[in-house]
Amino acid sequence: MNKNPIGNKSVKYFLIFTFLYAVGCWFFWPSASFESSDANWGDHEIPLKNRDFESMALFFELYKMKCNAKEAILYRTTQIQYWNIFHWPSYWFEKKWLVPYKEASTHIKGSIYPDTTKEHCFNGPESDATVKEAVRRSKDYIKSL
Repeated sequence: MNKNPIGNKSVKYFLIFTFLYAVGCWFFWPSASFESSDANWGDHEIPLKNRDFESMALFFELYKMKCNAKEAILYRTTQIQYWNIFHWPSYWFEKKWLVPYKEASTHIKGSIYPDTTKEHCFNGPESDATVKEAVRRSKDYIKSL
């Protein structure tokens, strides 16, 4: 039986590269920041706290309902970094990157706005019915992307 040493090395290097790429994607998986078109609400994903895109869509819908911002549009304020190959799977498979992009407002800059310590219509309590309606709307929004 004649073994091809080049073929065996190629497979070995391919498997090592694939493993390292998968580890890199896991470590460098991108998160995104979002804000409303009226710049009166902003938030960002925190994967380790289970604050993902679905949460951002839900919070945005709650903002629209609680603050009577019916015409507000959700914008992503995190730019796509095409050069970062570890982000590519996220760009291909996650709907958050389909949200339109705009530059972050100077008073929000990718953070959580309004701060929970400030008096703001978003910071007040909400009823169960309001939350259920916001969940429904956020799911519809994500499906529409």
